[in-house]
Amino acid sequence: MNGGPLVLERRGERWRLREPEEGWVDEQQVETLVQRFTDLRFQAVVAEGAKDLRPYGLEKPQFEIAMWREDGSQLPSLVIGKREKDHYYAKLLGLEEVYRLEAKLVEALPQDRATLVRLLTQSPS
Repeated sequence: MNGGPLVLERRGERWRLREPEEGWVDEQQVETLVQRFTDLRFQAVVAEGAKDLRPYGLEKPQFEIAMWREDGSQLPSLVIGKREKDHYYAKLLGLEEVYRLEAKLVEALPQDRATLVRLLTQSPS
């Protein structure tokens, strides 16, 4: 994501923006975003044990999605690299496989931090 990290935290049943600023967010917008993340499905494994991630654009990924459990333990971060035809390359950090993700699912995610902050902090109509 362009513009640096964006950090959301769930407190009880409510979501709060922690970075780049502090404040409560539109619950419905956050739930929509979380649903988009859960809709991301790998189409195929394109490489196993890839040591050189440059061909996939994963040495400097376009996106990194990191999530933590309620107990504070981190889930494997998803990094998304370059686009090629109708897909993006992706990898779960800590695992050796490189995957293919459908481009339209990746492109449904906000492409920069400022857009995402505006989306999450707007009041519902």
